[in-house]
Amino acid sequence: MSIVEFLLKLRNCGVKLKVDGDSLRIQAPKGAVTEELKGEILKRKAEIIEFLKKAEIEARANKDPILPFPRKEGDEIPLTYSQKSMWFYHQLTGESPVFNIANAVRIKGYIDKDSIIKSLSTLVERHEALRTVFKNVNGTPVQIVQKPETVQLFEMDLSNLSDEKQLEDELKKLLKEEARYVFDLEKGPLFRFCLIRLKENEHALSMVIHHIISDAWSNAIFVGEFFKLYELLTQGKEASLPELDVQFGDYAVWEQKQLQKDTMKELIDYWKKQLDKPTTLQLPTDRVRPKTQTYEGGFEPVVISKELTEKLKALCSSEGTSLFMVILAAFQTLLYRYSGQEDIFTGTVVANRNRREIENVVGFFMNTLVMRTNFEGNPKFRDLLKRVKEMTLNAYSYQELPFDKMLEELKPERDISRTPLFQVMFILHNTRQVELEMPGVKMEPIDVESGLAPFDLRLQLTEGEDGIKGGFDYCKALFDADTVKRMAGHLKSILEAICLNPEEKVSKIKLLTKDEEEKIFFEFNNTRLITPQTRLYSGYSKNRQQRIPTALL
Repeated sequence: MSIVEFLLKLRNCGVKLKVDGDSLRIQAPKGAVTEELKGEILKRKAEIIEFLKKAEIEARANKDPILPFPRKEGDEIPLTYSQKSMWFYHQLTGESPVFNIANAVRIKGYIDKDSIIKSLSTLVERHEALRTVFKNVNGTPVQIVQKPETVQLFEMDLSNLSDEKQLEDELKKLLKEEARYVFDLEKGPLFRFCLIRLKENEHALSMVIHHIISDAWSNAIFVGEFFKLYELLTQGKEASLPELDVQFGDYAVWEQKQLQKDTMKELIDYWKKQLDKPTTLQLPTDRVRPKTQTYEGGFEPVVISKELTEKLKALCSSEGTSLFMVILAAFQTLLYRYSGQEDIFTGTVVANRNRREIENVVGFFMNTLVMRTNFEGNPKFRDLLKRVKEMTLNAYSYQELPFDKMLEELKPERDISRTPLFQVMFILHNTRQVELEMPGVKMEPIDVESGLAPFDLRLQLTEGEDGIKGGFDYCKALFDADTVKRMAGHLKSILEAICLNPEEKVSKIKLLTKDEEEKIFFEFNNTRLITPQTRLYSGYSKNRQQRIPTALL
């Protein structure tokens, strides 16, 4: 029986259920709730709570629709809380490209450059966010929508490079430079498109957009609509798309009104209680933390095989959780083991697209959530997963409070050397998938490495047909590449271990990879190992610990 059918059955019996925090309150006529029915409710409690909380979010969304507000060209529009935070950051740091969103695709076959430019120009006219600039009016930032103009497509040529490796190295270098382009928020435009010729009938198309006007969901919208328009134009058809009901500016005005309503108090009260007395994650680093935050970063790939992905999904099914919850629990276990701390704070993001009106609108709608998990009592992984599930569902229920409004209310102690509340983030991308298809050409995505890292450590993963892929970007001022490579290996060890035995205590879950185990085994059993005569035993022991921290054994 599905959850909907079960709830209808309860309603027909006169039984009403209400979510109260992590509990269910039952209101029913005398004798309606039999022992058998009570047992079934308890068995499906988590499923019921999850369903009712999602229904509550949808009900709130339908209650206060986002409507277009009348405005003239050039009118000043307020910023959302998230935009304000990014704007103030930009004023403090000046020329930093750390919040650029960069994507690129390789195109093999004939391309119509004029159709590319027309498609891009149509999209910029369609989505006001893409032609928005930001002004400082008496100390208050405002956004202003500019007139539509033909988009400039920058062109570069690498086709003179005949050596394949040199060509790919130059392309990687060029895409990195594009990703680090510094935008002027006051002048705009806050996007940059570049067509790079690689060979005869082979190009790379680069797209870089500032985060203050876009997010991952918006990028998927943009790319999908671009392909549709390009196809229409190359077929000689009219390049048109269904009209949008609202624009991002309408959402910004709506958010401002929502924050003045009593419903915000409930959200604020929840997060104040949930994040009371925050702790700072103390991961072992390779260098002392700089006095101010730096953003030069590295990247370490993570590949989870299809076989292991299927095992993780089986664990999800048996425990009634999502893939996000399982990997988050595993990742936080890694952080717990590395830090030795029981109170773990991790950031994540949600699309914040619960309202029908903004599903197809480009803009910076994304919100940040703080995922706090307590490892007190050294729980079994299965029990920890229950904690993570409950915490995650609650976070989703209260996700509509803008992160920066939450910071304003919580007033956490600020430290310019790190981000507030959390310094580590986990994202499992679940944005809509866009088919890379254009008539007459073959396309494949290109991984763009900007060499930037907005956090100490960020794990980003995406599920595909061949498993889960992604990686860590990390702050190079704190971590060496080998350290993060080791972390990635330990994360995979944890994922494998929890599939084999979710009953294992989190402090005992195997971390070491096979290579590390073999290295330790042979080194410890190599009685002929010669140590330098001048090195004291304590110094030798310390050197070994630096290579393989004993806390992780």
